[in-house]
Amino acid sequence: MTTPIPTVRSCMSPPLFKLYPDQDVFQAIKMLLGKGSSGAPVVDEQNHLLGILTEKDCLRAVSVSAYDASLLGGKVADSMSPVRVTIDPDMDVFAAVHLFLETNFNVLPVLEEGKIVGRVSRRDLLRKIRKWQTENIRRKRRDQQAIEAEQHRPSSIEAMQKMVGSHKKEQVAEIFHKSQE
Repeated sequence: MTTPIPTVRSCMSPPLFKLYPDQDVFQAIKMLLGKGSSGAPVVDEQNHLLGILTEKDCLRAVSVSAYDASLLGGKVADSMSPVRVTIDPDMDVFAAVHLFLETNFNVLPVLEEGKIVGRVSRRDLLRKIRKWQTENIRRKRRDQQAIEAEQHRPSSIEAMQKMVGSHKKEQVAEIFHKSQE
């Protein structure tokens, strides 16, 4: 029996930080650089996702101001990108993988009732799926060992004496332990 497929909620992280549409774009760039982040969600006061400010958006803002000093600065809302793909926290991890395979994004926002509740990355999904697969392999091995132990359980005193004499103490203990379950 395999364990249930995990959901995005089990591997998502909270947003590193949030930006607001009226924030100065250069202040936002400073925050991105300071946090080592390639992008951040832009939200309103109710935490509804309005857009994403990415490094590419910031490069665009910086390059425009380099050619026209009168455009220096600006608001995050003027530079942010629209949100194209979001993930539901209760989506299973394999459905989320499918979304990542259809896009070029490394990280996607996780929304619940239109509000940002986290973020999930390709790496988060890989870690969770690997852990899930490892747990299933271990469970399968334990189940197989239980079946084998059941098949080798002695049915008479003579067979028990033979088994005790030919197995290590730990193996005998495991066989008798499993017989009590």
